[in-house]
Amino acid sequence: MDKTFRHLILLLLCACSLLSSCAPINSPAREERIDLSTAGFLTIYLNHSTTETLTQVSINGVEIYIEPEWYPLTDAVSNLQENKIEQQFVAADPLSAGIYSKIRFQITVQSVTGELLRQEQMELPLSRPLEIKSASSNCLFVDSQLALQHLNQPLQRQLHVRSQQRILADELLYILCPEIQTLYLARVDPYRIVAAHGIDAGIIDMALDNEHKLLYLLDQQQRLIQRFDTTNQTLTDRIPLPLTDHPEYIEVSADGNTLY
Repeated sequence: MDKTFRHLILLLLCACSLLSSCAPINSPAREERIDLSTAGFLTIYLNHSTTETLTQVSINGVEIYIEPEWYPLTDAVSNLQENKIEQQFVAADPLSAGIYSKIRFQITVQSVTGELLRQEQMELPLSRPLEIKSASSNCLFVDSQLALQHLNQPLQRQLHVRSQQRILADELLYILCPEIQTLYLARVDPYRIVAAHGIDAGIIDMALDNEHKLLYLLDQQQRLIQRFDTTNQTLTDRIPLPLTDHPEYIEVSADGNTLY
């Protein structure tokens, strides 16, 4: 497993453990889940377009605006990282349902030796309003073009904030975090989180059918299996299980015709 892929896993563990302990996929549901019945979950990442190793960038004190007030988010424990890492986890939190329009935070740029190069409080509009719905999960991405030779220019011109979009890609990774009711999608090349989807509170395990481009999600609470179309990225149907069954994990055969 190369260094970049290990960093992707670290990104997810940070996001999932920030507010809860993201249990292994095949473990039973935990009691300390976040209640998203009247809220949605938001994860924020910083994407770097440059891989120069001369600077380190951190974002903290993140707040997001929903009229008429700013809502603070929980920062990552430490997100100071070299720009050679293409994506870093910034913040995550449940949010009340509503429409959010802008974000503000403090950005710090240092040399790899710790010398402070720039530090500013910034307020940026979202590229389009972000609608948070109950029981949903979303990602916001701060796309950075910061480079050492451009640090004398306004930082606002080098940062862009956008919400997730529908991903048109075959080679995706799917990461289940039951405690925050979130299914993360990640690109394989380059390795980075690209989207998140909300899942039901009872989902504890998943199995991928590569043959038919389907993802099966086991809902222990409702005793059913949800089928997720990975091409259209939508839940297609639900398969009820016998009331006497209490499954804790799910597997799919290589040909995709049998679930265990």
